Amino acid sequence: MNDNRIHSLLVVPLLLFDASRLTSAEHNPEDAVPDAENTPSARALICATCGAVVTSSAERTFRDDSFEHVFTNPGGFVYRIGCFRKAPGCLERGEPTDFFTWFRGYAWSFAVCRSCVAHLGWHYTGREDDFFGLILNHLKAA
Repeated sequence: MNDNRIHSLLVVPLLLFDASRLTSAEHNPEDAVPDAENTPSARALICATCGAVVTSSAERTFRDDSFEHVFTNPGGFVYRIGCFRKAPGCLERGEPTDFFTWFRGYAWSFAVCRSCVAHLGWHYTGREDDFFGLILNHLKAA
């Protein structure tokens, strides 16, 4: 499947998914992504859709002085994301763009599950580094 087709398949679900309507009972991001410093070993984080390993709590990183961020996209949908240095369980899709980027100096492309192609977040690329901004309610602790 080419990137253009994947992009068009992802745009509609992104517009229809409203993360702000989830209740805390449906997802508690603190449970899904434990604090790496307070756990004896890193915990695997898996795709909430298919259970494939996406990343681990050891890959947490900070951007703008925080691991977790809440942003609203141009369609008005709210996303709670966590920042990760690496996410080997993700595939990057689409051409990087700086349109409506949430992180100044970084272009973004879609990040989807390598196993089931569920939208998991975005891959951000800057001049000196890159990272993943993953939607926390699309991940679960293994």
